[in-house]
Amino acid sequence: MTTDAGVVLSMPDVRVLPPEDWDRLAEFHPFTEFGIPHPEYATIVVAEEQDEIVAFWCLFQTVHVEPMWIADAHRHRPGLIRRLWKTVTTVLADAGIPAAFAVILDENAQATLSPALRLGFKKVPGDLFVITPGKEKT
Repeated sequence: MTTDAGVVLSMPDVRVLPPEDWDRLAEFHPFTEFGIPHPEYATIVVAEEQDEIVAFWCLFQTVHVEPMWIADAHRHRPGLIRRLWKTVTTVLADAGIPAAFAVILDENAQATLSPALRLGFKKVPGDLFVITPGKEKT
């Protein structure tokens, strides 16, 4: 590719970054906030120009902490959800899982958003999107 000034630009090399080089990503968000993922559960694809990372895309397994259900007769027992949550967070910590997510559907937000925030969940800006590999729109 040539710029208007006549400078020839080459395309960066794209490759799977080996885990022993993941420390090169430590300065980038989200790694600055959440740390580098565990290589057993992640793959990181990078684009490099010479020795500089100019782009990356992470593929990682996540822990999804839902669905959660409580029988109608027990929904007004505040200690129950806290006891469930304490055990869930212990399981996460014991497994070395640094983060997990839950989806609160718009139609359930009124009933579940406030309890989720009290338990320590943080609302992440943006929208959730899903892709089914091999079934993309062509």
